Amino acid sequence: MKKVALIVAGGKGERMNSKIPKQFLLLNNVPILMHTIKRFANFEEIFLVLPKSQFDYWNKLCKDSDFSCQYTLIEGGGTRFQSVKNGLEKIESGVIVMIHDGVRPIISKDLIARLIAQNKKGTGVVPIIPMKESIRKVEGGKSKHLDRKNLFQVQTPQC
Repeated sequence: MKKVALIVAGGKGERMNSKIPKQFLLLNNVPILMHTIKRFANFEEIFLVLPKSQFDYWNKLCKDSDFSCQYTLIEGGGTRFQSVKNGLEKIESGVIVMIHDGVRPIISKDLIARLIAQNKKGTGVVPIIPMKESIRKVEGGKSKHLDRKNLFQVQTPQC
């Protein structure tokens, strides 16, 4: 079955207090987003979702870095949900789609392969990590302990 990567990279770097969005920061002298895209280079198609306002900057980075990985650039939305939706609307049905965050380049090929294998029935699969930290729910000024054995952190890629 055809494998398609949908990489979402619409952040602005606000939480990092950076003038440069995180996906464009350098890691080993290469923008983080390029590292992420390369992790999916063996997929039949790669769709990259960015804000329209970042297209020119990204294209210049690609030219300056001689980045040759094939992908289709898609305009993002105002939220991550809308950006993912915009990307999914461009992808044909009947394929395996992996949705991944553009700022998470450290993903193993083994994890990608395991997610694809787990998704044979097409029901969807995501990597999860058991919660280690204590966690509380606060409502109406009252704090309640939550049992972490029933809580997991969801990660990407989502397949």
